[in-house]
Amino acid sequence: MGPFSVDPKQVEGLDGPGFADLVGRLLAAEVARAGLAGWTLTQTYRTNAADGGVDAGLSNSTATSWLPAGDSAWQFKAGDLPPAACEEELRGATAALEILKAGGSYRLVLGKSLAPNLIATRKARLETVARAVGVDVVPGMIEVLAGDSLARW
Repeated sequence: MGPFSVDPKQVEGLDGPGFADLVGRLLAAEVARAGLAGWTLTQTYRTNAADGGVDAGLSNSTATSWLPAGDSAWQFKAGDLPPAACEEELRGATAALEILKAGGSYRLVLGKSLAPNLIATRKARLETVARAVGVDVVPGMIEVLAGDSLARW
């Protein structure tokens, strides 16, 4: 590992507020790198606040390697969320579902390092919930980012 490398284990070791701070800083850096206006990113630092399933929101975004185009809802979970819990999380995420219904994107960001098949299972469960509430799910609309992706970012 080089001086600017992050080990996924370092991401896994973050608690709720520390994890939310990391993801918020990554989002802010990507927004700045893309030349987007700062106001396009909103985030609450109250990690246990009732937020309708949106820890960070992005509006009018240009697509980058990490950001989807348009509006998106970002939900952060330090650690892991099993597939059934992912389903439950999105079902209760009223604000996130509204963004999806309007054609926006949803990103579930987990701190745990997960194998690609485990990420795919979680993503499939999220897509099932979205379809059940009438969202026309298209590729890239819903993604799950895990600790390895965050370390690489």
